[in-house]
Amino acid sequence: MKEGSLVVMMAVAAYLSVALASYSPADPAWSRTGTDMQVTNLGGAAGAWMADVLFYALGYLAYLVPVAVAYGGWLMFRDRPDGPILDLQGLLTWGMGFAVILAAGCGLAALHVLPGSLPLHGGGVLGELTSELLMPWLHLPGVTLVLLALLLIGITLFTGLSWLSLVDRLGHHILSGLERTLGWPGDDGEAHSEDTRNTSQGPSRVRIEPLIIDLPEPSEDLDRHPPTHPR
Repeated sequence: MKEGSLVVMMAVAAYLSVALASYSPADPAWSRTGTDMQVTNLGGAAGAWMADVLFYALGYLAYLVPVAVAYGGWLMFRDRPDGPILDLQGLLTWGMGFAVILAAGCGLAALHVLPGSLPLHGGGVLGELTSELLMPWLHLPGVTLVLLALLLIGITLFTGLSWLSLVDRLGHHILSGLERTLGWPGDDGEAHSEDTRNTSQGPSRVRIEPLIIDLPEPSEDLDRHPPTHPR
């Protein structure tokens, strides 16, 4: 069942990708009558309608829909063989993260990206609603910062990515590359420098610990009758 679900969702993702990539405003679809009755979309009439609806609703963020479908299929497939096909808690977190990504991304696209040949504008209907809701309260700089923060949160919920771990790993790789390129001493170099400093200070002093011997307790007979010594 998991392998079949993966194949089906990958096929759906591929079909949506082809339909979105071959979108043409001249095709008759949901929001346009078209200039020619012949459909040029590689997905056919259904592909033209799907692409038009997705672009109208989400703008350029419509390209994330095939990615989300393929990723959802992979999430179902990668679980344990004896586990359930659908993890409701994981599916809820994944769906919530994707919804936040779409809302924040569409809002940013509506504010900062030109529509081009899209039916509405860069963020679609969702971007227009998001930007109009926040703009009276925060204005353009504030709305941009809030939407960027929401976009990062949505990516974390959708993929489980930790931004702090990513920054830590990125810094580690940058420092390692600089060490190899510029010859900076790393951990081995620091240890070597410590050994060199210890050697240059001369021979180290050796501390001699005193020898402690535990003597037996004197017996009661010896206490009552002390030994006599010959004169």
